[in-house]
Amino acid sequence: MEILGQAKNPTVIQLHLKKLFAGIHKVAFGANNAEIKAMISSVGEQVPLSQPIQVGDEVELWLGDLEKVMRITLDGILQETLKKSGLDINNTPSQICQLA
Repeated sequence: MEILGQAKNPTVIQLHLKKLFAGIHKVAFGANNAEIKAMISSVGEQVPLSQPIQVGDEVELWLGDLEKVMRITLDGILQETLKKSGLDINNTPSQICQLA
């Protein structure tokens, strides 16, 4: 109820993010809390989002956008890490099964 009641105050909503998204303890806001630029874990690890999330009055919309961009960001980081490691995500699972 507090999320809906405080929809125009994103810093209050931030208190509930750890309950909504596993791994997100809080977020880094841009100027005037108008956008979200990064997600921050409970141990302080900061992951910049691939694109900023515009924070508006309709909290359900920007929370949905946060979820989408969080997934896109993490997918991009995973793909980049696999590429730098020389792993091919399309072939790796079958190679693991063959070793077992």
